[in-house]
Amino acid sequence: MKVICIANSGDKLSPKHFSVGYAPSSIFHLDLGKEYSVYGISLWRGLLAYLIVGQGERPVWQPSELFEVTDSKLPTGWHFAFFNQNDESWLNAVWGYEELMSIEHYDQLADLQKPALEIFEMRRKEIEDHS
Repeated sequence: MKVICIANSGDKLSPKHFSVGYAPSSIFHLDLGKEYSVYGISLWRGLLAYLIVGQGERPVWQPSELFEVTDSKLPTGWHFAFFNQNDESWLNAVWGYEELMSIEHYDQLADLQKPALEIFEMRRKEIEDHS
């Protein structure tokens, strides 16, 4: 799946994002007009986000409203997990590579912990090799 960046500031987000910590002044380290590969999709606190590699070459979850889909084909081998909406993690659902179905891996990746980054890079290479 591929998306193109159409916005990189919080003032372009819908108001529902502001109740979870974003602000109109939020800046997202994304290049306008650049196409990004999507390595996961999450529904977090009811908001859709894409796992991309942005500036700094690190995986990061970014609000889907900052992008427009240019290629909707999902990578081969993706999985889906639905989590209890009352779960303390606020993670409602996730689509992506197998390890991403674990809330523990999801959290470790968000925190850029080395073991999760190593798994991500392995899966990223697999996805790119099959694109």
